Amino acid sequence: MKLFGLIWAGAATWFGYARYREHTKERRRWREALLELPLYRISEVPDGTAVRVRGGLRPVAGEDALVAPLSGRPCVAWHIRVEQRRRDLSPEPHWRDVGEKRRSGPAVLDDGSAQAVFDPVTEWDLRFDARGGSGLWHLPESSAMRTLLEELGVSTQRPGWQNDLRIHEAICGVGEPIVAAGRGQWEIDTSQGATGYREVSRRPRLRSMSMGRLVVTDDRAVLRRSHP
Repeated sequence: MKLFGLIWAGAATWFGYARYREHTKERRRWREALLELPLYRISEVPDGTAVRVRGGLRPVAGEDALVAPLSGRPCVAWHIRVEQRRRDLSPEPHWRDVGEKRRSGPAVLDDGSAQAVFDPVTEWDLRFDARGGSGLWHLPESSAMRTLLEELGVSTQRPGWQNDLRIHEAICGVGEPIVAAGRGQWEIDTSQGATGYREVSRRPRLRSMSMGRLVVTDDRAVLRRSHP
């Protein structure tokens, strides 16, 4: 039985490493494909062209920022991933994903030259930069976080529950630098009056590209290589 456990642990380690390598390769390919898109300032985005723009997101006028459930930080989008420590057939405990939740609100992108509105973002690529769930008896102070865990089927009522969980949080903070990739389209801005005789105000909108993708990322490598 002990030998079986060692073989199982070794196989799990090998498969985990193989998955990590494949994920790293896929991530590199995804990043390079994103960086191949032409970089524009928002005010210069061509109509009907897939582009890459850099700026800061904030809620649209009249909307409040979201509040991240774990850290309580104001944001325009958040992503929570929960892991639970389990044994299964392995002699050593390991961490296993038990669920995740995402939420985003309507936002505008501002780079100092103009503001762009968005179609619904199909892919939020955000870095996990906050973690909780390691204390033996500590419950999250946020009732929103406790509610979210219950929605994922994770009970917060049994003693010591928190010792079995790791909670990871990623957000797109208000005004935080991001890069967006989508198809630019100029449209009539009905919220603004005419700028002159027989003229109407127009604003850029980012729409989905081919395959229905509209991407927002805070990847550091993409940000470093996305200065107009």
